[in-house]
Amino acid sequence: HQPYADRFGRRMGTSIPGVFVDNEGDYGYKLAWSDHLDRRYREKWNSDIRLWMPLLFDQDAEGLYAKARWEWFEVVSDIYSEYLGATNRWLAERGMYCISNLWEESLMWQAGAVGDFMKTQRSYSLPGTDCLGLNALKPHDFKETQSVTEFEGRRMQSEIMGAAGFWGFNPITIKQVANAVTAWGISHVVPHGIFTTRKLEGNPWLPDWYEQNPMWPWLHLWTDFVRRASFINSHGHTVADVLLLNPMDSVWALSGPGAFDPSLEGRVPVPAVMPLQGPENVEQTPEEFKKNSAWWCPPKMDEWFSQQVRDINAAYSSAIDDLTNARIEFLIADRHYMGQMQLEGKTLVRPPFRFKAVVLPPMVVLPYETAETILRFARVGGYVYALGSLPSGSVENGMNDLAMQQRMRELEGLPTFVRCPNGIKEILARGTPGLQSHTEFYKGEFDMLQQHRQIDGQDFFWLVNNTHKSQTCTLRFPGLQGRFQKWDCETGSRTPLPSTPVVSGSLVRLDFDPYQAYWVVHDSSQPPLTETGPKPEAVVLQTLEGPWTVQIDPAIQPPLEHKPVIPEGLIAPNTQTKPLDNWQGWGLERFSGYVDYSITIHVKSAQGRFILDLGKVRHLAEVWINGQSLGKRLWPPFVFDVSEVLQTGKENQIRIRVGNLINNNYGQEAESGLFGPVQILRR
Repeated sequence: HQPYADRFGRRMGTSIPGVFVDNEGDYGYKLAWSDHLDRRYREKWNSDIRLWMPLLFDQDAEGLYAKARWEWFEVVSDIYSEYLGATNRWLAERGMYCISNLWEESLMWQAGAVGDFMKTQRSYSLPGTDCLGLNALKPHDFKETQSVTEFEGRRMQSEIMGAAGFWGFNPITIKQVANAVTAWGISHVVPHGIFTTRKLEGNPWLPDWYEQNPMWPWLHLWTDFVRRASFINSHGHTVADVLLLNPMDSVWALSGPGAFDPSLEGRVPVPAVMPLQGPENVEQTPEEFKKNSAWWCPPKMDEWFSQQVRDINAAYSSAIDDLTNARIEFLIADRHYMGQMQLEGKTLVRPPFRFKAVVLPPMVVLPYETAETILRFARVGGYVYALGSLPSGSVENGMNDLAMQQRMRELEGLPTFVRCPNGIKEILARGTPGLQSHTEFYKGEFDMLQQHRQIDGQDFFWLVNNTHKSQTCTLRFPGLQGRFQKWDCETGSRTPLPSTPVVSGSLVRLDFDPYQAYWVVHDSSQPPLTETGPKPEAVVLQTLEGPWTVQIDPAIQPPLEHKPVIPEGLIAPNTQTKPLDNWQGWGLERFSGYVDYSITIHVKSAQGRFILDLGKVRHLAEVWINGQSLGKRLWPPFVFDVSEVLQTGKENQIRIRVGNLINNNYGQEAESGLFGPVQILRR
């Protein structure tokens, strides 16, 4: 970065606020070495690394191999995190942040490339994740980084939608992803953009945020939403009261020859051009998506580790998913954060957090300090849930540690210790002490994502409907009474929410459009607002059947790489009348751009608020009535308030501009057009 400092000088830390590092990271793989590794090993462990190196490959009867491997990883990850941290410190001296991207996908990838993932994330001022494809819809790749940022009081970055492919990248998925990453605590979003070339042909990284994509003039709707949601996330802290223990110590102990033997292949072939989606693979699991995508080229580190390690990773990953799906507010703690915990009553406290339950993945070793913290917590009545085997060894003495086994036997005998051999999901279903959500469905339950933050004494709940259906529910907010508001990050509006105080908290009725998310904000210093009655139902005044006049204006089309063939009869000023149907039937199979629909209607005099509902649109729309723009919509529902412009008792000219996806220009015939039904509603 020094040449940039030489070139830009005073701009460093001002108009150039920070640096994005897409290093991903590897400390050298296998039996990594450096000139100072031996020296650091002697300084830390007071022993000769050469005497322990055979135990990296082999297991001794005494079980000291666990200690040998743990100590090797500990030194390597120290050196590696310090190496990466040096860049961060250099930038911090110039008032700049430094963003990290590391291997977060599994415990095996972390151990094989980074060593200690959470330690390395702590060496950055702005820890981040590299979220490829649609992985953002699940919490797994985010929770460890989120935990570091929450404990350290830092912001959190995510590079999203990388290599999502044409089948994964559209207005709906970018909204779903933005909804989800806000739930995972992201406060600094980086739309993935490896290449700035306008040519996508032959490019393995197909998602495109640039001007050749028809959604480009609509993208401010998404960026406004993201910046508002991220702004809230950059304040206060999440209200986590459950700890999930990170089992990396056991992964290191069980690493074995696969992690160290260079004879095992390290990488799969480099990326090829990502194939277009065909009708045979419309529905893909995330795993299938990865394997079929061009970016599936990291080291094959899963194969370096034993089945026991993979089982630990699976149980740990399932716990992340299950706690999230149950809307349990939790953070992940490694031995570093466990060492900072203090007991206060029946809680583990590390300000500003207070934890009332600890979840333990399967493990084989633990540091003594961590084991003692968990045991003291359980002795005073703190709940401990074990998802598998408890450690029989320690990082200090290896696999067969009688002192650790004695501690674990005591832990098992305490009344607040619970075994969960089938995972945490099973016990969550029946209600479990210490594992309660901060919201409860009173009516209308659906798969809702959630994050609870506290900012300046107020409670902020990020609530997400990532389904394609509208949802209406009543939520109970335990222990909270006072004033509730809805903070809508799409519009920037703040709307009072009526609530009903009950003995156990407050009931609040909430409505969600498809793919809608917003903050519900609670202020205990203000009195509640009472319900004013049921929400009025919409009445259909008129369905606009047509005929619709359509045309394509060449002057407004995006600068595509491949010039599409447009039937002459559709090119402005020519017009045709068409039914509401897929453009592919109009000879526009390779067309990516905009089509204008027009119709003249007469609305009889009526009272109330008028809504124009376009029904199904693929994939974006802008509306004018009597020449006045009513704005744009980038995702459903495609509804527009026309109360101020619709003239009752007179003729009204309606024009709708519909845009599709860039996919069609590259041969994927994605559904395109206005499908309706288009209706005038009255509320």
